[in-house]
Amino acid sequence: MAYLNLTNEQTEKIHALRLEGLALKIKVEYLKDECEKAVAREKDVHEKALAEKVFTYESEFCGKLAGERITNEFDAYCMGEEIYLNEFLPIVKQKWMELYGLDYPLNYTPTYSEYKKPYFDALREYRKIAVKFLKICGKVEVAKQFAEMLNGYLPDKYAKRLDELNDQFISGAVKAEQE
Repeated sequence: MAYLNLTNEQTEKIHALRLEGLALKIKVEYLKDECEKAVAREKDVHEKALAEKVFTYESEFCGKLAGERITNEFDAYCMGEEIYLNEFLPIVKQKWMELYGLDYPLNYTPTYSEYKKPYFDALREYRKIAVKFLKICGKVEVAKQFAEMLNGYLPDKYAKRLDELNDQFISGAVKAEQE
């Protein structure tokens, strides 16, 4: 367990930040679970739509020959545009209704707007807790670098470091020792 020498003011800020971080961690875990369920539903719908009718690759793609059957929902965009819009998407719409009772407009699924984006936004806010913690502890330059990355591109190794710091901080593995 790591101990930090902090002033009373820093200690109070850290206690408040720990509560904020805990609330965000719970929110992130909930949104991650909901996002995974939404991705699974969308995959299910697309797989059922692809099984409904034979859809083929319009041109050669990643080792697949033109005319070969599409069996992967991620490759659905590789069929011809007219077939995609006029044949595949209406089946997708129908499958949403049949499987989940959801009547989405053609070419719309809520996975990104209603599930992935809120999850990613909450995750970014959760990672900002670690940045705030670093600032409170006097690591201003490091915090500034992480804050810049959070507002742009955050490489996986730095995301992992922020998540680990949050996990340690929120769980109490990093304790404050007042001066």
